[in-house]
Amino acid sequence: MNNFYKISGNGLKVNEIKNFIQSSYLEEAPKTLLGYVLDEDLSSLYGKVYVNEDFKKVILSFRGTGMENLGSLMVNFSC
Repeated sequence: MNNFYKISGNGLKVNEIKNFIQSSYLEEAPKTLLGYVLDEDLSSLYGKVYVNEDFKKVILSFRGTGMENLGSLMVNFSC
C-alpha cells in the first residue's frame, strides 16, 4: 500500500515563486501578492506567510541569506 498522498491542482510558475522569495527579503513586504494576502501575525522579518482564502492555499516564504546574495537566487529562478 502506498503511504503517499496524490497532489492535484496547478502549482506556482517560476516567476511567481521568484516574487514570493523576493518578498521574504523585504522588511515591508507587499500586503497582497498575486491574489494572496500577507498574514502579518504569522509573518516576521525572516519569513512571510501569504494566504488565499478563496483557494484555501497558503504560501510560506523564508529567506535563507542576506540581500547581498539575492542575485544568486534570482539567477537560479530566472526563466
